[in-house]
Amino acid sequence: MQPRRETLSRQRNILLFMLILISSATNMDRAITTLVLQPIKEDFSLSDSWIGLISGGPFAVVYSLASIPLALAADRGNRKRILLVCFAIWIVMMFLCGLASSTMWLIVARMGVGVGEAGIIPTSHAIIAEAFPPIKRGGAFTAYSLSTVMAAPIAYSIGGWLIASFGWRSIFLGAAIISIPIAILGGFSIREPARRVTSLAIGSTRRAPLDDGAKKKTHFATLTMIGAGCAGYSIYTYGPLGFLPTYLLRYTGVSMVKLGLTLGVTTTIASIAGAAIGALLADRLAARSLRWQVYLPAVGLLATAPLTLATFLLNNFVYVMIAFGIIAALLFATIPAVYAAIQHLTGDKHRTISIALILAAMNLIGMTVGPLGTGYISDVLQLSHGKEGLRLAMICVSAILIPAAIVLFIAAQRCPRRDETTDPSIVSVPETN
Repeated sequence: MQPRRETLSRQRNILLFMLILISSATNMDRAITTLVLQPIKEDFSLSDSWIGLISGGPFAVVYSLASIPLALAADRGNRKRILLVCFAIWIVMMFLCGLASSTMWLIVARMGVGVGEAGIIPTSHAIIAEAFPPIKRGGAFTAYSLSTVMAAPIAYSIGGWLIASFGWRSIFLGAAIISIPIAILGGFSIREPARRVTSLAIGSTRRAPLDDGAKKKTHFATLTMIGAGCAGYSIYTYGPLGFLPTYLLRYTGVSMVKLGLTLGVTTTIASIAGAAIGALLADRLAARSLRWQVYLPAVGLLATAPLTLATFLLNNFVYVMIAFGIIAALLFATIPAVYAAIQHLTGDKHRTISIALILAAMNLIGMTVGPLGTGYISDVLQLSHGKEGLRLAMICVSAILIPAAIVLFIAAQRCPRRDETTDPSIVSVPETN
């Protein structure tokens, strides 16, 4: 029995590693976008509202629309195939971003990137939930969040040098090129995991969370509240934090190369520290009560609010980066646990579509309201406050952290304290590739 468990654990780790690699590649796009906003603004002579639109709006709309049918297909079909096809689409569209000669070309290419990403993250989440038992999912999702750790150093450090040396288009081309071998490796090493079904399907009277009518309504309301809290978090990350490189270029006078290198190092250290602490916290607290999978993100958002205010009031580059590092570590330690809570509440049959709906809402709201709202408020405030307009806009939009945290605290109270489907009631149904 022990060798079989060790083999299963090794297979899980290999699967998780490959999903982290693929997510790392696609996460480079998020970091790249924040780094190139100011160069794109100067190249195409755009306002802050326009660069806010490029960084999120069209991408978010297409992502949200495409994620639902792709998630349904993943719930019913081969998740590995959908994951790899979407990754291939992402690579092609990143090439097209690097060839953009106009604002409209870039917007259309960004929409294509959204189609690719729409099938990657929800499918990966479903695969992780399928491979790991409930009490281990918090740690698995926190480890999965390390994909940002692997992406940020490349996107920021090398990206800053590429932009300074060859222009902003080169960073998109570079991201596409290094993703090709990852896609090939994934095709050979990722295996379609066995689907789990509750023993209800073989005669048990126990029910999965969404199979009971009353629990289904309760969990749907809880998921809606979690989605609202996550949307607030998304507004913050894609709005104020998304404008952070632009903020530093304008207010501190730092060079693009130094900015990219420092952001890469800071994000790496903060992410590793935060994810390591989060992985330990998530599983240990979940063993006491599964409500901590939602309490932990709520605490993280609430603690981030005053730190953000202090950060955006600073003009010194070193001090801003130190404060940003603390914020990044805090968010990496607390936010990923909520994805484990979502998977638990939705049960086995609805994993991909549920996470797709939540991520679609997060991206549609966060990547439109966040960057576009921040850019628009900045343009308006610049009329009366000059260059301080961007700083004030980032502070205003960051206030969303407080209501987002409150909503998550309320949602946590509605979550079950323990897993409602025990491991003995779970059987694996093997699938063919």
